[in-house]
Amino acid sequence: MHRRRRRIGWTLVVGFVLVLVWDQWVGFRSKRYTSTAIEAVPSVSYGVILGTSPWRARGQANPFYRHRLEAAVTLYRAGKVDTLIISGHRTTYYDEPGSFRKDLIAQGVPADRIVMDITGDRTWASVRYLRKKAAGRPVIIISQSFHNERAVFIARWMGIEAYGFNAAPVKGWAGWKVRLREVLARLRMVYDLLLRPPDRP
Repeated sequence: MHRRRRRIGWTLVVGFVLVLVWDQWVGFRSKRYTSTAIEAVPSVSYGVILGTSPWRARGQANPFYRHRLEAAVTLYRAGKVDTLIISGHRTTYYDEPGSFRKDLIAQGVPADRIVMDITGDRTWASVRYLRKKAAGRPVIIISQSFHNERAVFIARWMGIEAYGFNAAPVKGWAGWKVRLREVLARLRMVYDLLLRPPDRP
């Protein structure tokens, strides 16, 4: 019994270390392609905003949403993107692409420069749509830095010349909670990379 417990303990420790190593490896491989500096990203045809709800569970404004919106508007006004793709989830309760579209137009982005992707319920799906839409052209992905690292990793694995423009981070427990979820999302990404061809949902 004692040996069995030790084996289980060591298995858990090794598994935990491997998860952390993978998490850091994804960041290491992608960080060179992401930046918070507008001058560090190229001018491209398409920028894609990765979706998130405009509201938190208790009806409070979602800072992740606000910061991504601000980053997208900054890119467009600087002439770094010609068209903004809004990739997100649409449900009975909220419409991520629709909310972004309305707010982008309010910030002066012309409606004909906005493309809606309502299939982006996961980052994998958002990048797969981008692969078809961009048709071999470089793109800029817009989200928080940790999310951009994963999205850029997936995109480059799919053969997309992708860069990330990092929206402002969210501080405090709200930011840490989402970052912890990102560790699990990167673990799930292993399944996608190994078992899902890029054209398969």
